[in-house]
Amino acid sequence: WNVLWTRAVVLSLHCMSDEKEDPLRDFPFDSHQCRLIVGPWSATANIHRFFSFREKKEDDRGELRTQEWNVAIEDVKNITATYESGTYEEVHIYMRLERFPHYYVVNAVFPMVLVVILSNFTFWLKLKNGYGDRLGFSSTLLLTILAACLFTAEKRPATDLDTWLDKFQAWCMLLTFYPVLQTCVVSWLQSHWEGVGQYIDDNLEDNMSPTVERRVTRATNISIDLGRYKYASSPKLADAA
Repeated sequence: WNVLWTRAVVLSLHCMSDEKEDPLRDFPFDSHQCRLIVGPWSATANIHRFFSFREKKEDDRGELRTQEWNVAIEDVKNITATYESGTYEEVHIYMRLERFPHYYVVNAVFPMVLVVILSNFTFWLKLKNGYGDRLGFSSTLLLTILAACLFTAEKRPATDLDTWLDKFQAWCMLLTFYPVLQTCVVSWLQSHWEGVGQYIDDNLEDNMSPTVERRVTRATNISIDLGRYKYASSPKLADAA
């Protein structure tokens, strides 16, 4: 008897890739080449004939298109495999899955690029009115980058690899953090040196002696003591002398 049995089924399959490097490194611009093996579990070739009538067509690339993936069937082969338990007939389906990066580019890449560009304008803000505006502007942009990373975390694959998107977000955070660090350092340096300058101005006259002793040693080892003479290097010291 020849029996044709058709049954609708939804399968969750693991993509067995023959590539050496994990394609997820290029996420979200990744593509995966998968080999699906379909065949009977216990019926050998003597009991169950299993093969595919379908041949690869030129237009197979678009017929399995989804909102997130473009699935292309590259080849379909009928294989007779021999195992310890017997000989089985299998169908090997070679597929290539290409991810559509539009969602990640629009919702993650472009907004972060815009925030990094805006962070460069931090150095154009004037410092006459203090550092509050400059620090607030740069800090807001840094928090925006961190929020974008948290919002897109659920859409990123949970893997131990550093994907393209992970590296991109790390560089965006680093470039956005630099204006914040630079503003804090410049603010501290300016306030520190202003205090030092004020201290010098207030204590210059009190710490200066009206006479300055200098000892000059010549090649003939003759020392001339100038302590008996009054020396003035500025009008204030001249008046004091």
